[in-house]
Order: sequence, then structure tokens, then C-alpha cells
Amino acid sequence: MKKKWLSLISTAGLSASFLAASCSGGNNRGSQSPDAPDTSKNNKQVLFQTPQGKTWPLSLGLTPLVKYYNETQKEKSGFLPVKLEFFEDHTFFQEFPLIKNVKEKIETQVDVTKIPNLILGAQSGAYVLSQDDRLLDVSDVGITTSIFDPKIANLHSRLAGKDASEQLYNLPFDLADTDALRINLDLLDLILGLIKQGGGTVDENADIVIKAREATSKGNPVPDNSIFKHLSVKANNTFSGYTVNDATFQSMEKIREFAEKVFDGLNLDQTKVNANTINGHILAIDYQEDAFLKELQANIGEDYIFELEKTSDSNEPTKIKYNLLDKENVKTKFKELWNTYKNFASKKTEVSTGGDNLNKKAFQAVKYMANGYSEWGTHDVAKWRTVISYAASVGNNQSHKTKFSQNFFVGFQKDKKEDFDKYAEFEDQYILPQVTVVGQDKTSVFWEGGSSLLPVKSTDVQLNTATKTFLNWLYLGKNDTLVKGTLEPNWLTLAKTTGYIVPLKEVITQKVKDELQAEHDRQRVIQNNTQLPEEQRTKAHEYADYLSSALISLTSILKLQDSNLNVKPVQLPTNDTTAGIIGLLSKELINQTNIGSTETAKTDEQIVKAIEEIVKS
Repeated sequence: MKKKWLSLISTAGLSASFLAASCSGGNNRGSQSPDAPDTSKNNKQVLFQTPQGKTWPLSLGLTPLVKYYNETQKEKSGFLPVKLEFFEDHTFFQEFPLIKNVKEKIETQVDVTKIPNLILGAQSGAYVLSQDDRLLDVSDVGITTSIFDPKIANLHSRLAGKDASEQLYNLPFDLADTDALRINLDLLDLILGLIKQGGGTVDENADIVIKAREATSKGNPVPDNSIFKHLSVKANNTFSGYTVNDATFQSMEKIREFAEKVFDGLNLDQTKVNANTINGHILAIDYQEDAFLKELQANIGEDYIFELEKTSDSNEPTKIKYNLLDKENVKTKFKELWNTYKNFASKKTEVSTGGDNLNKKAFQAVKYMANGYSEWGTHDVAKWRTVISYAASVGNNQSHKTKFSQNFFVGFQKDKKEDFDKYAEFEDQYILPQVTVVGQDKTSVFWEGGSSLLPVKSTDVQLNTATKTFLNWLYLGKNDTLVKGTLEPNWLTLAKTTGYIVPLKEVITQKVKDELQAEHDRQRVIQNNTQLPEEQRTKAHEYADYLSSALISLTSILKLQDSNLNVKPVQLPTNDTTAGIIGLLSKELINQTNIGSTETAKTDEQIVKAIEEIVKS
């Protein structure tokens, strides 16, 4: 195995649930801790490690479930208590550094009780564990491809170096759109007004146009210090011949065209920009490397960016073929798309407000988001910084003003309370499932967001059995943690309390979607009933926000089942080389839209050369 793999940080390392990092508000169930056994040598436990914090959405949902399991399943054959360890416990903030630490423990043969038996991670982690034959096969307890949505299961049953296609290598668990379409309706209405001033046509009967118009009389208005308030059309015929309707927001190419035309057709009054001006962009993209690869997959049709090919080596029956370099058609499409993204990023107007690059404000066609602790599309929609965003579906309770978001923005990020009070309300925003259509006559594509569970094979047979026992219950069991005496499937509890979808075959159905929608609507009624106690309304608001997130992701997965839509999931087998390539794309794209950056974007030839160097190394 190439040791350099362990020095890489996966670009998918940050789960979408990062949006609630370190927030102390929201669901008060987070104050509970799973019943952990005595950790002395005479007691064993299943160690479940996650790189997420204790107060992140998934953690808040898992904590009471693990507590329930430890209290109610003691008589189950093979049972051992489960201990959850979060970022605060082991200090490994991302999925890949956590896997790196686990591998180091395995290779140095530390005490078996110090090695986790279950990890929240990704396919990259499964690849690392497989190098030491440390992936635990859990098929004998019913966790097989047959219980999951077939197309999702297929994404998890292919691994570099492995030939079996029926085994799950990384178990599908908490799925969510990381590229849901979020729109700030008030900002959109402002832009539509400018388009009309410039001679453009706006379909006043389009659903999105009606929603934007109605939003102006609800929620909060666009702040006076928004950079969007300082825009004007270049001429009264600037947008002549351009029409905005619902179709404008139904493909990635149309959305980019909208952002480019708006930027090109407007002037920024720089004399009105000052240190208090809020930066603005037409489109914000989280995980921009994912968006790029998703669009590339659509452009190459039936080809693959990376694919597994069989070898004659029984020790490594498959290896990854880098079509991005090896197939001329794929390489050509890659270069074309790179230039498209590079040119898109160049549409930026910067204004110095303090005499140096450290105090610049900007109006941009697109902003590639750094994520982490600094930038998220969801936050930019709430803070009036972007009109549109490809952003995480989870974290709806942070996308607008709630008690939870106040704890995060004011309590953790230290935003001013007077600024928070002006942030976008629920009524000011609109969220849709991920855009699967890239362009006319191009393959429709689906991007799987979220994390997987990685069962780790232990040298202790009892721990392996206990890990399987817990996983069987987690996926197929029930609990009554929300309403005592009323059992419900664990996947449903997680949808209600985290916003994630567990992609079991029984879950990915229109019937379940309708049931979740009905429950969501019921919770909204409770939320809006001013005659009810505040605590009950707050809890209903929380559940409704989580369910709205789950519904978005479920809708996207259902598109995979619709033969009329012919949506193709993006398949990216992962090893150290592909992780390096994706990491390069992420870094290079982010640098292109950083405000005040003096770096020159790589040309198409330079980026291909850089990828070739990664493959050769």
C-alpha cells in the first residue's frame, strides 16, 4: 500500500452535518449520554467512533438511540454495550484523519479495546481498512445489498482491489443531498426586477417567480447594506432576448447561464460600497469539486471518470482506470468543463474599503465555498450573500432564524444579535432537491451525499459478534425514544431527529415520502399554533425542519428509481490517487473565487499535467 494515502485529507471528509458544529442549542436530547459500561479490562464494549461533534445533527439523533440500545437490548444474543466517541473525545475532526488514526493503531497492535469496531466514514476509509483485511463482513446478520435501494447499494459494493460485487464495503447510512438547490427568494425578486428593467422577460406565472414575489411581503427584507442594493442595469436593453422561467432553475447549465448573464448585465456602484457592505454572489457552491465531477459525468455520458477494471492478479483482482487521462473523449470534456468553471469564477468585481487586499468587498457570479468553519452556502442564503446555492439539505434549522440558529450564529460564530435579527426567515427561502439535469441532451446524474458506516474486523470474536448485533438492530430494529410506548423503525426516528435518510429498500418509496410529508405538515401546524406552549411549538419547529431536509434527500433518491428520468448515479471508486485528484480540484477551484486572491488559475493543460503527476507518484 502507498503510505502517502495516510497523509491525504479526503475532500469529502466534512459531512454535511458540519453545519451544526459546536452549536449548543437545539435538541435538548443532546445532553444525554449513551450508557457506557465500565471500561476496565473485565468489560468489553463496541466502540463506535464518529468525527462529528456531540451537537451535530447526526450525533444528536444517534446518542439517544445508542442509549436506548444499551438499556433495552441487553438480553439479545451477542450483545455488548455500545460506546459512542465523538470529535470531542478523540480529537480527530474529519473522516479521513480518524481512519488514519485507526490504521496506525492496527499496525502498532495497540490494545484491542482501543481500536474502534465501527466508524462513521466513507469509501476512502473502506479502502484503507481493506488494505489490512480489517473490513468486517456483516452479511450473516442480514446487512446485505438486498435490504437497500438497489442503485444506492451498487455504489457501496465496489471497491478498488476487490472483485466481489455483492458485498457491501461501506454500509449506506445517513444519506443527504449535499447539493440541494437553495434560493433566497427576496434576492431573486430583486434580480428579476433588474432583468425586467434591462429589457429581459420574466414569466410572471412561473412558480419560482410567484414565490419570489410573495416572499417580499413576508419574513425580512433585503438589508440596506447588501451589495445587491447597489446594482443597476448597464442599459435598458441589456437583457433583451433573455427569458427567466421555471426552466431557468432546472438544470446546472441554465443556472450558470443565469448567474453569468446577471453579472455581465449589471453595474456595481462602487462609491456606495464600504466596510459594512455585505458581499454578494449570484451562485454559491458547496463541495465545488463534487459539482464539477457531477457535471463532468453528465458530459461524458456512458463513460466513467474513474472505473474499476479486472486484473490477472488474484491478490488485487481489480484496479482503478483513470479515464480522465486515458480516454481522449473524457480528457477533452474535462478540459472544456475546467475552462467553463475557470471563466465562470473570473466574473468578479472587487472593491477595496481599507486600502489593502485584506479589506475588500466583492460582487461575484459564483463563489466556491471553503466549507469547514468558514463558509457554507446555507449560511450565505440566510445572511443575504447569495441568490442561489448548491448546499446541504440538512441543517434547515440553521438556514433561517430559529432558536437553534441563534445559538449557532450569535453564540458560536459571534455574529451581532442585531445582524442576526435581520437574517432571512423561513418564508424568505425556497429549497429543492439536487439538480440532476445538467443540460439539454446530456445524461441526468445523481450525487450521493452523506456518510457510511465502516465495520472494523477485530481480533476479538466477541467484539465482532457484538458489532454485528448492534448493526442488525440499528438498521432493522425499532425504538420508542420519541413517544414512550410507541415503537417506530430506527430509520424513521433518525429522519425526524437528524434530517438524514437511511436508504433501506422499504424507505425509498413514494408511500414513505407521502407519510413523511404528512408528518411534516402536522408539525408545521403545531409550530404555527400560537395557543400552544412555546416548548411544544419549538419542538414541532425542530421536527418539521428535520423532516423537510429528509424529504428533499428522499425525493432525490426516488429519481433514481424513475425509469422515465433515466438518472445515472455518479460512481467514483476511491483510492489514494483518486483522493489526490479530487483534493487538487477542490483546492484549485476554491482559490479561483477567494476575495483578494492573487493566485492565477491553472490552464486546462496545467491542471491535466498536475493530475498526471499525482497518478505517476
